Amino acid sequence: MFDWTIPAGFATGRHVHRVQEETFYVLEGECEWHVGDKTIRATPGTYLFIPPGVPHNITNVSEKPAAVLMTVSPPGTSIISKSSPNSRRRVRRIQKHSPICETATTPTSSRR
Repeated sequence: MFDWTIPAGFATGRHVHRVQEETFYVLEGECEWHVGDKTIRATPGTYLFIPPGVPHNITNVSEKPAAVLMTVSPPGTSIISKSSPNSRRRVRRIQKHSPICETATTPTSSRR
């Protein structure tokens, strides 16, 4: 378990962990999770469980940093962002050498 401070406006980018589950408990701030086809607005006291294989994205939607307790099981690559050139290079390197995390794509058509 670790304490993650999410900067205002930060987003991880949609991704999926093939073998890891993640849990999050919001201590401070306001974040929005996209988990599969659901959107969850998380405020202090919100607990989320994300099972392996479910595409998700985390965004701090507030103007202040958010504080979150997070677990990853089994341990390994946890936070991946495509928002900067360095992060994109890190994602490609991890994807090349790790079978546990990949960038998820957003469907081009919406389900109704």
